Amino acid sequence: SPNLQTTFKSRCRRGLEHLDPSSREACHKPARGLLSKYCSDWCGFDNVKQRLHTFAASGGNTDLFWDNVKHAQKPEAVVLSHDPLGSVTLRAQSANKLEPPRAALAEVQRHRSAIARNDALFLRKCLLKLAIDRASQISQCGFDGRLCWDDEFVADRGSAIIEGY
Repeated sequence: SPNLQTTFKSRCRRGLEHLDPSSREACHKPARGLLSKYCSDWCGFDNVKQRLHTFAASGGNTDLFWDNVKHAQKPEAVVLSHDPLGSVTLRAQSANKLEPPRAALAEVQRHRSAIARNDALFLRKCLLKLAIDRASQISQCGFDGRLCWDDEFVADRGSAIIEGY
């Protein structure tokens, strides 16, 4: 039938690079697809360890290797895009591209907290004005308990009290 499709996954690289790829000790599992050459993280680590051991045994300097990879970072995002023709492309977004949005987000959060503080100050000012007006109408004692309210209480109930007047 022409509608049938098969999927093929390549074999784990650790099994392919084994001294005897057809032996039982070699890994025969399929790789994880576009995201990796290995079937698991363990197979990847073991293969790199084996390659480093072979490199060191042949007289290579492993210190140079560690100097080159000590600043390696794990990709933060991987996007698989699928177009109608069936080809799949892989794009990785680096941390450098994420820095400007993070800075903008921090600025928006600072601006939002400043607006919240200004709203609380405006409510407190309105309540203070109401308390002063009430104190001028009453000749006995000018104390008003609303002057002792904390910011949370003003933020929760201040607008309802102002609307009630």
